[in-house]
Parts: sequence; C-alpha cells; structure tokens
Amino acid sequence: MDLSWELESLYPSFESEKFNQDRELLAESAERLKRWSAEHLHNRTHNDRETAQAIEQFLKEYNAYKSVYLCLFSYAELRFSVDSSNMDAVNRMDELEDTALAAGEVHADFSKWLAKITDLNTILASSAYLAEHEFYLYGLQRQSAHWLGEEAEAVIARMQRTGSKAWERLYMQTLSRLRVDIRTGGEAQNMSLAELRNLVYTGTH
Repeated sequence: MDLSWELESLYPSFESEKFNQDRELLAESAERLKRWSAEHLHNRTHNDRETAQAIEQFLKEYNAYKSVYLCLFSYAELRFSVDSSNMDAVNRMDELEDTALAAGEVHADFSKWLAKITDLNTILASSAYLAEHEFYLYGLQRQSAHWLGEEAEAVIARMQRTGSKAWERLYMQTLSRLRVDIRTGGEAQNMSLAELRNLVYTGTH
C-alpha cells in the first residue's frame, strides 16, 4: 500500500520552473502592495469614489498575493513536515516568512486606514466587489480599534516570527520524527504519524 504524499499538483520540486516562477510572482505582488500603500495611505485624502477604488485595488492585490503565498508555503511546509532535515524546505519557509512580514505590515497599515473611514456602509454599497468582502472589511475595522501603535504592532509581528512560529516549526519537526509500531492487515509495520493519518482515508485497519 502506497502511503506517500503526491505534491506534483502543487510543484514538482523546489528547483522546478513552476516553483521559481511563483517565487518571482510573489515578489512582484509584494512590491505592488508596497506601492499601493505608498500611494494611498500616506498624506493623501480621498473622496468616496476614490476610497472605494483604493479598497478594491488593495483587496485584489492582497488576494493575489495570498493565493500565491499559500501555494508556495504549503508546499514547503508539507515537505518539511515529513522530513525535518530538509534544509531546502527550511530555507524556503524562512524566505517566504520574510515576504509575509512585509505584506503583513501593509495589511496592518490598511486596517488602520480603514478604521478612519466613517461612512463605510456607503462605500461598500457603491461596489459589488466590495459588497462581497463586507464581512471581512467590517471585521478589520472593528479589530483595528484594539490595535496598538505602529511600532508595537511591528514588534509583535516580528515576535511571532521568532516565537509562536518557531514553536510551531519545532512541533512539526518533532512530529515528523515520531514513528509508531502498529498491525494493519495482519502485518506489523512501523509508520510515521503522516502515514497513520493517511490510513484514516484508505479504510485500512
């Protein structure tokens, strides 16, 4: 019974053309987010129409960034989860987390800017695209009321990188090394936890 993961649908390898094309695409997307921030969030006032256009542009740019980021990071994380000695996976995750930190700062700036909009209802009603993101935008506006200052939020974001995310990686590293002796189909086998999880979906006992 084959219990290996098939990741070809994401990327053939870290060296593949598809993976490296998406790395370049991610870098370009992150740069567009920075340009959007510089253009719309610093020393500029907007009327309602311009505000709606700015929010819509941010959402499109951020969604495009996240869709690529999640594919790249998920691939690296899955490779690491089954082989904690895979330094290519570790290096790629570090690289992607650096990009995520910069994008997260733009997202935080956007949230604070959004909190200053007093008539968000009218702006959302002016665009079908924004109306689709109504729940998300109202949530950001409410959360921003509890955010700390810019410097404090930046420190928290960096502490997540070295704190909670480091613990998460240690957890994955520990799990990837654990193996369990079981009997399945009348045969004794030594399996990793990832292989045991696969058994849940095979119907094998």
